[in-house]
Amino acid sequence: MPSLSTLRTLPQRQLDNSLQACPTSLTVLTASKAVFFEIFLVNTNASDRTVTLTDGNAVAMSPIILPGTGNATSNPTGTAFQYGFASQNGVQMTGGIKIQASGAGVNYSIFALAEGLSG
Repeated sequence: MPSLSTLRTLPQRQLDNSLQACPTSLTVLTASKAVFFEIFLVNTNASDRTVTLTDGNAVAMSPIILPGTGNATSNPTGTAFQYGFASQNGVQMTGGIKIQASGAGVNYSIFALAEGLSG
């Protein structure tokens, strides 16, 4: 479980972490400086999908490749995948966080903190 040890004296808020459809075009989750801890992903489509998380400064993390449900070996039933970081301090994303899936059928839940009290 990620630590909240990165909380500072500045106001911070947790991003919405409900399970939701991943957008297929690059979408801003927050434009504020943020700390990313982990993401939970489910590909319900038969085809493989790629999810990209990008810093608002256009610095992309390594793409996450999700096997499709049609891949009986690695994802026979729409298996969930969880990606996080060993460091309890997370990853600083100074320009905010953007997300995009290469196609429909991907759901996600993200755990991240962003500066500010709203939006």
